[in-house]
Amino acid sequence: MRLVIFGGTTEGRVLAEKAAALKIPVIVSVSTEYGAELLKENAFLTVHQGNLTEEEMEQLLLSWQAELCMDATHPYAELVTKNVRKACEKLALPYFRILRKEEATDAGEDRVSVKSVEEAVSFLQETEGRIFIATGSKELEKYTKLRNFKERCTARILPSEEAIAKAVSLGFSGKHLIAMQGPFSEELNEAMLKSAESRYFVTKSSGKEGGFAEKCRAARTAGATLIVVERPEAECPEKKEGQDAEKQTMTLQEACQLLEGVAFKASDGTVPETDREVYLIGMGPGRASLLSVETRQVLESCEVLIGSGRMLQEAHQVLAEDKPCFISVRKEEIAAYLKEHSGIKRAAVLYSGDVGFSSGAKGMEELLAGSFHVSRIPGISSPVYFLSLLGLSLEEAALVSCHGREQELIPLLLEGKKVCALLGGRSQLSGLCEKLVFYGLSDVGVTAGERLSYPEERIRRGRPEDFIGKETDSLTIALLERTESGTDRRSLPGLPDDSFSRAKVPMTKEEIRVLSLAKLNLKRDSIVYDIGSGSGSVGIEAALFATEGKVYAIEKKEEAYALTGENARKHRASNLLQIRGEAPEALQELPSPTHAFIGGSSGRLTEIVEAVLQKNDRARIVINAITLETLEILLKLKRENPRCRNMELLQVQVTRVKERSIYHLTESENPVWIAAFGGEK
Repeated sequence: MRLVIFGGTTEGRVLAEKAAALKIPVIVSVSTEYGAELLKENAFLTVHQGNLTEEEMEQLLLSWQAELCMDATHPYAELVTKNVRKACEKLALPYFRILRKEEATDAGEDRVSVKSVEEAVSFLQETEGRIFIATGSKELEKYTKLRNFKERCTARILPSEEAIAKAVSLGFSGKHLIAMQGPFSEELNEAMLKSAESRYFVTKSSGKEGGFAEKCRAARTAGATLIVVERPEAECPEKKEGQDAEKQTMTLQEACQLLEGVAFKASDGTVPETDREVYLIGMGPGRASLLSVETRQVLESCEVLIGSGRMLQEAHQVLAEDKPCFISVRKEEIAAYLKEHSGIKRAAVLYSGDVGFSSGAKGMEELLAGSFHVSRIPGISSPVYFLSLLGLSLEEAALVSCHGREQELIPLLLEGKKVCALLGGRSQLSGLCEKLVFYGLSDVGVTAGERLSYPEERIRRGRPEDFIGKETDSLTIALLERTESGTDRRSLPGLPDDSFSRAKVPMTKEEIRVLSLAKLNLKRDSIVYDIGSGSGSVGIEAALFATEGKVYAIEKKEEAYALTGENARKHRASNLLQIRGEAPEALQELPSPTHAFIGGSSGRLTEIVEAVLQKNDRARIVINAITLETLEILLKLKRENPRCRNMELLQVQVTRVKERSIYHLTESENPVWIAAFGGEK
């Protein structure tokens, strides 16, 4: 097999070195001299440096007598990818595009997404403040259109003579030009941003290989607005008629596995599976007698056992003789251990309960793929064992894991469901029961199971008050069941106005509330700001709908703050959290919102909108206004703020019919303006 790789990227270098190590003849085509310097030629690795046209690419493939082509060019190198693909099509050569995974980042950063550098420049034209550019030397000329760009902009580029010469010729020099090879750490990114006094940081969504997450965190810490040039839409090459294999896209890991398969290809044309086996085993709730016959047989056949001390101790209870062990529960550490010890042909990784429910086994297959054949052997999960003891079947209860994570159980109870919760920590059940009592759910029946299947197994029953202040085993399962029939949840918003305590505090009336919530378009897991919560009516309705999310009710006035808390407790909105303070300052430490409702702004509406959009520029915002002055501010936002231009404005006036003696009279409320913009409608 003879291989051609296009790309001086991290992926290109990794694949080239992998191929050479596997003794696969490979030539790597890179565009820059600097890219060539990073690759060391040897008996199996050849480097070609220079930009190539489509025809020149075709000639390179022919002269190398290539049997396989991998395109590992930069995600934004659309033209190069197009030319590589066309050259392979002409030669009917198998082609694989190596895709760089998008990296998940904390949604808390101040972020603006654009489709191109041109769009980023257009956005920056309307701003003030210094700019840190990390989109490459090829794009630098576009920034010269900015006013006073030589003083405003600092460019970071690769340390190649060609890139530096181009940047200097465009006017970037001195302290406004940084030539360094990345990727960069969060700390170094932050230091550069602060040194350049940058208010904006322009970069591309370069994935893990390009240090994108570190850039995001650094921008947030340095107080810079992140402007991200999003990736072009991935191309999907069609299958060429007469070609043996369809052109494909794959990740770097999949490409490495393909090369390993090519290297060990058998003479009959088939690729044998690895002879190394790893079993991910569910050890059940703990008692050795509950292990299946298959589990016992596999444990006996394995050379080494891996897991926590408790799991290893349980395994040795059923083994005829002790086996070598490695104590660890960290996925990466386990995978590294197995790969480093190449002499191990058969290993077992042990997990409590079942490998299919809230298990550490999740993700192990991906870490071990290519080096091992991985199999799962299920066990009896603790919830199944516990419910069986209580005479219940699995489908009768909602299963929730609170082990190491925060979960809201009250919404499930209010929907009339039994809840079986896997708890972690000795005081977690006590805290949960305190919450049940606070929200008026003292009627809930609580059954707690501790040390399940062990000789000291204990089942306790009672009401929430019976468990407050009492510790349980660190791994406890609880069944929560309401004795009242029916549910407290409404399928649609629109709680009656008289269901809220109000006093003299302003309240968004029922009809306006329903329309405002409809315009918010909440999801079950939405993170919502209710700014100027007043009586809390909007935030409470939002919390009752977004049962898997959170609502932050921000209120500065003492009486209104107290009323929001009283009404949240009355309606059992356990996922509503109160914040005492004035927006926008009170928003600074909160998680990034997906939605925001602004019912009161104390004259600071523009600041509040800007603060929300700095948290998440894709947040969906709905505003209620009753004065013409507020309406004027809304129109100004729509005209002048690019992120508010899709604003929808409507006026609503509610008229009710009231009985007066033998007559029916109409009574109109004040007209209300509803503004909605951002996010997805």
